[in-house]
Amino acid sequence: MHKSEKLTTKAFGFFILIAAAVFVIMLMLFTINKLAPVTKSRIEDCNSRITDFNASLEQYEKEGLDENNENVKFAKGRVELYTNRIKMLENREKSYTLSMAFVVCILTVAAAFQYIKTATFRRRSIYTSEEEICGYYYPKISALLAAFGILMAIGITYRTIFSIELFDLLMLVGAVFVGFVFFLIYRRAPYIEAKLKKRRLKKFKKITMADILFFLPVVGVLMLLAVNVLFGVEYNGSMLWISIGGTTIQPGEFVKVLLIILFASSYGKMWRAVVSVFTAGAAFLVLLYLKDLGTGLVIFAMVIVLLLLQLDNKMSFSIFENRKLVILLMVLAVCFFVVAMALFPHARERIENVGNAMENTERQQAEMLRALIFGGLGGLGLENSNYIINIFSINSDMAIAGLTAVFGVGMLLIVLLCYSVIIVVPVRKYSLHRQFYFAASQVSIVLVVQVILNALGSVDVLPFTGIVAPFISDGGSALVSFCAMIGIVLATLHPQIKSLEVSGR
Repeated sequence: MHKSEKLTTKAFGFFILIAAAVFVIMLMLFTINKLAPVTKSRIEDCNSRITDFNASLEQYEKEGLDENNENVKFAKGRVELYTNRIKMLENREKSYTLSMAFVVCILTVAAAFQYIKTATFRRRSIYTSEEEICGYYYPKISALLAAFGILMAIGITYRTIFSIELFDLLMLVGAVFVGFVFFLIYRRAPYIEAKLKKRRLKKFKKITMADILFFLPVVGVLMLLAVNVLFGVEYNGSMLWISIGGTTIQPGEFVKVLLIILFASSYGKMWRAVVSVFTAGAAFLVLLYLKDLGTGLVIFAMVIVLLLLQLDNKMSFSIFENRKLVILLMVLAVCFFVVAMALFPHARERIENVGNAMENTERQQAEMLRALIFGGLGGLGLENSNYIINIFSINSDMAIAGLTAVFGVGMLLIVLLCYSVIIVVPVRKYSLHRQFYFAASQVSIVLVVQVILNALGSVDVLPFTGIVAPFISDGGSALVSFCAMIGIVLATLHPQIKSLEVSGR
C-alpha cells in the first residue's frame, strides 16, 4: 500500500474531525467577542422597559386600578418578562460557551476514536476484508460527524442571538444521547436477532428483528397521533404540541423517526410497504387536521421515495405484479394528496398566498426579505442582530433565512455544504444491506424537504409551512428527532455492520 493511500485510510477522517473542531472553536471565540456589546445593549434596553412599565404600574395604582385590571396584568407580565430576559442575558455567555465546548468534545472524542481504530492497520498491499471496509467507511463516518458537529455549532450560535440557557445545554446532551441509543440499536440489530433466535419461545420462533422493527413503529405512530389529537395544546392556531409538566413536546417530530424505521423494515415484503403507505396516509391526514402542513409534506415525500425504491423489489405479491402495484400506489398517493389539500382550507390558503408577502408589509416574510436586502452578501452582523429579533418565528420557522441575514451568504454556503454531506454520503452508493439503504434514503429526503421548505418558505418562494431547519432552528423535539436520524444513518455506515454481512455470519 502506498504512503498516500495509508494516509487517506488512516488519517483523513481524523483530520476532517479535527478541522471541524477548530472551526467550532473559532466560531465560538468570534461570537463571544461580538456578542458582549450586544448583550450589554439589550440589558440596558430591558432595564429601560422595566422602568417604563413600573412607572405605568405606579400610575395605575394612583388611579385606583386593582390587580385584575387588564392593563395592570399586562404591565406586570412585561416586567416579569424583561426581568427573566435580563437573567438569561447575564448567563448567556456561560451557557453558550458550555454548549459549544460540548460540541468540541464530541468531535475530538470521535477523532481520537477514529484514529485509534485505524492505527492498527498494517502497511501492506493486500488487506483483510475488515480492514478494507473500515478504510472505506471510516472517512465517510468522519465527514458525516464533522458536518453534524458544524451544523450543531452554527445552530447554537444562531439561537444564542435570541435566547440560550443551561436547560438548552441539557436538551442538547439528551438529544445526542438519544442519537447514540438509536445508533447502538440499529448497529446491533443483527446481533440482537441472533440472541433472540437462541432464547425465543417456540410459538414466537418465526418473529424476526425485522418484524419487531416493523410492528412497533406502526403502533408507535398511531399512539402518538392519538395522544396529539386528544391532548394537543393549541398555539398560534395549530395543535402540534402536548404539555407535560410545563414542557411542550411535538409528537409529529417523533412520528417522522418512527416512519423512517417502518419504511426501512418494509424492504423485501410488499405487504409491509402497503401497510406502511396506509399508516403514513393516516398520519398525513391527522397532521393536516392539526394544521401541521410542513410535516405532512415531509411524510408525503417519504412515501414517494419509499414507492420509488420498491420498484426495484423482486419479491412477488399476490394479485398484482410488484411494479404495477407500486405505480398504482404512487398514483393513489398523489390523488390522495391533492384531495386532502383541497379538503383543508388552511393548507389551500398557504399555497394561494405564495408570492404575496410584499402586499402586506407586516407579514413576517416581508420583514425577512427587508432584513436580507439590508444585510447584503456580508449579512447584518451580530452587532446589528437586534434588527431581526422581533420577527415572528425567526428562531425556528425562518432559521435559514435569519442565519443568512445575520451572518451572510458565506455562512449559508457552509450550512448547505454540511447538509449536502449528511444527505449525499449515506446514499452515494448502495449499501450492502438494502434495508439500511432504505433508512438512509428516508433520512436524506426528510432533510432535503425540510431545508427547502424552511429556506424558501421564509422568502415567500414556497408556502410558509412552519417547518424547522435541521439542527439550526430552536425546538427540543426537533433536535431529538434529528439526532435520532443521525444515529440511524451512522449505524447504516458503520463498518462492523458491513463486515458482519460480508462474512455471512
